[in-house]
Amino acid sequence: MFVLPSFSEGLPVVLMEAMATGIPVVTTQIAAVTEMVTDGVHGRVVPPGRADLLADALTDLARDPARRIEMGRAGRETVLAEFVPEVTGPAMARFLTGLRASRSRSA
Repeated sequence: MFVLPSFSEGLPVVLMEAMATGIPVVTTQIAAVTEMVTDGVHGRVVPPGRADLLADALTDLARDPARRIEMGRAGRETVLAEFVPEVTGPAMARFLTGLRASRSRSA
């Protein structure tokens, strides 16, 4: 398991890196984390500041190797399907093109 309890992150690349290796993640529900990590699918997501829930999530996954493997596999599949240059590159290009067009209209 990879564990990232935090109070302040954007979309932590380290979560993507961990998921790409095929291990489940346990993290806190902050900023854009839930755009990548679905609780119960790719790992566990708990509210920030709840050490008790974090400990429960870790204990539950530690006791269930099959579930860890399943979540790790789902995380890797998600990263390879949604967070690779072939997907994010064109999306970023469309965003920047739209931004440039919007600036041109307002100038």
